[in-house]
Amino acid sequence: MIASVPHDPVIKHGWLFASQWVRESADEIEEEDFDYKKHADRIRRLRRDAMTEIWTAYGFQGVKEILADSGAADIVGHCTSSCVIGVKPRIDFIKCCLSLDGDFQSKAEQCLQGFLVAIEEDLRAGVLQATAKELSAEECVRLFVCAPFQASTWRLLDDYSEDTRAEYWRNVSPSVIRYTPAELTELIDCLLEVQRPRAAFHAVHRNFKDIETSRLKQLLREVATVNAEPKGHYLPKSYYISEALNSLDIRPGVKRDEMAELEFMYINTHEYSQHGIPNLENQITESPAFFVYVVALIYKRSDDGEDPSEWKIEDPKQREAAGSAAYHLLSMITKIPGTNDDGKVDGHALAAWISVVRQLCRNYARADMGDYCIGELLAKAPADKNGIWPCEAVCEGMEEIASKKIGEGFHIGTLNSRGVHKREEGGKQEHELAAKYRAWAEHLRFDYPFVGRALEDIAVSYEHDAEMWDSDAEVRKRRFD
Repeated sequence: MIASVPHDPVIKHGWLFASQWVRESADEIEEEDFDYKKHADRIRRLRRDAMTEIWTAYGFQGVKEILADSGAADIVGHCTSSCVIGVKPRIDFIKCCLSLDGDFQSKAEQCLQGFLVAIEEDLRAGVLQATAKELSAEECVRLFVCAPFQASTWRLLDDYSEDTRAEYWRNVSPSVIRYTPAELTELIDCLLEVQRPRAAFHAVHRNFKDIETSRLKQLLREVATVNAEPKGHYLPKSYYISEALNSLDIRPGVKRDEMAELEFMYINTHEYSQHGIPNLENQITESPAFFVYVVALIYKRSDDGEDPSEWKIEDPKQREAAGSAAYHLLSMITKIPGTNDDGKVDGHALAAWISVVRQLCRNYARADMGDYCIGELLAKAPADKNGIWPCEAVCEGMEEIASKKIGEGFHIGTLNSRGVHKREEGGKQEHELAAKYRAWAEHLRFDYPFVGRALEDIAVSYEHDAEMWDSDAEVRKRRFD
């Protein structure tokens, strides 16, 4: 028995608008030579013909009924546009869409977006202007929000009050398309004015090279500092933050300390980004005072004294965030102070840097923690040409001071530098590491006894770990044998 075809066009064609992508049959998709373009063209024709049939039978009521179960409301509007010709019919259709509320409102606005996009650009402005004259201020905002996000729409807003324009920019969903430099300037300025920097960044993330320098800097600062947008709304991806910083970094007139400031603002996004923290790292290793400031963000004074007023952060949440960023920064630095362009560490420059840092840390009651952080940084030293680690300049710097806290920081920093690693059964890896550090300790202990002891302590730590993993492996073996 052959199933009868429904007479109601809404029921008959509902499947065409149930979702954005239409699969006619599983067998069709499994064909090796399946042509997606031909399929899309066929569905597009079927949808257009279906909406013509629905509109002819029911008018706007048919649109409303198809929207009820549609997951492609914008396509419903786009297809309906070919059925609604002339300014007056289009005004009536727009007003019908705006009249829907409750559960229908969101779908009706998506439908209207598709409808307006489909109208020829040279006719759209006239339709929008004529419709807006018949609407309330609130409905005007909804209308323009549904219109294409582009300069031609923004120009229509010029005839409205400042409040109406601001309401538009507070509610519009920016499109991610290619913009002219003038459009980029306007949309950034307008979205920043209503405290929507993340929305602005989302809109322009394919256009960084065309954004005027001062605006790109302002945009990046406000994305990091303005928190007025809904939680989780338009969160920027690390990849695009990195691209924006790369774009700025090569521009004339952008100062290195400005780039360092921006890199610090986005410190939590840099770990796996292409840009990294080159300017910030240079600032740290060239400015002992900045290193001490970073230490001060993490650790409190050891006395009851007062820090400089410019260091104070009154807001507890901001202070906590700054401390977390500072801690992350110190963990990311890999460049040793005094490193030249060839990657060799100048011992005199390193010693001078350490001396100033230690004096400032004493001045600000952070002597112990300052030494500890110096030790952690020195643990990232390169090896000498002969493969002995650490390099001679770092050995000399550590030996001259022989600070217990520097030794502790060096020890922990070295262990932490191992990072994530693949675990093998037993303590073989740790035995090998212990042997490596003990060999370096033996090589250095006569010329640099303090460094030699520090390396020996690291070897002992790895030996303890090796014994623990050996014991664990033995227990597992007995348990499963």
